Amino acid sequence: MLKTAGDRCPECGRKFFYYDSRQRYYGSPVRTCKKCNSQYLDLRYHEIAVEGIPESELSRKPMIILMIFGALILYRGIYLTGYRQLGMGDYGQWIMPVLFIIMGIVMITVGIIEIIMISTGRKMMKYERLKRESEERMSDRSYAWTLKQEGYNVPEQYL
Repeated sequence: MLKTAGDRCPECGRKFFYYDSRQRYYGSPVRTCKKCNSQYLDLRYHEIAVEGIPESELSRKPMIILMIFGALILYRGIYLTGYRQLGMGDYGQWIMPVLFIIMGIVMITVGIIEIIMISTGRKMMKYERLKRESEERMSDRSYAWTLKQEGYNVPEQYL
């Protein structure tokens, strides 16, 4: 059985930089520590061949909501540019409106790019590529058995 890692290697205690347990990555959950070469299980990683492509990744609805919030923030930034007395110094009165405008534009742009990638099928092509890589890893029977022992619901075709 492999040990499950949090933000540190379970063997040597090396800290993993940029560790965020809420992140979701696609790839092998069996990882190797760069310091001590021990293997551990990283629950942030998911095998697409086993779990499938999540529908939430291909949904336009969150991007539309992001664009709406971006538009509201942009509107608020434009609205604040009309006020000269925000209780700040000469340069400070422009900081908040400019930050709001930039944040709104970035949110709207990200939403538009994601919707275009979903609509044109580029995002689906990315997940299909990840699925092929996952199926290639799963074709190794010892790797598939390791995942099964760790509690993954591995289909019989890989065992």
